[in-house]
Amino acid sequence: MMEVEDVGNDDCYEVTDPEEEKQLRAALNQDNPILSDEEINRMLKS
Repeated sequence: MMEVEDVGNDDCYEVTDPEEEKQLRAALNQDNPILSDEEINRMLKS
């Protein structure tokens, strides 16, 4: 489970902790055929 600092009106999560972002990116990159890297980055507001 990740701590989410803020959820905006655009349904994006703002992850401010670098370690949590690293873990989240690793989890999303493992097996997620639905989302492209661009979509993942956009959701994480990179």
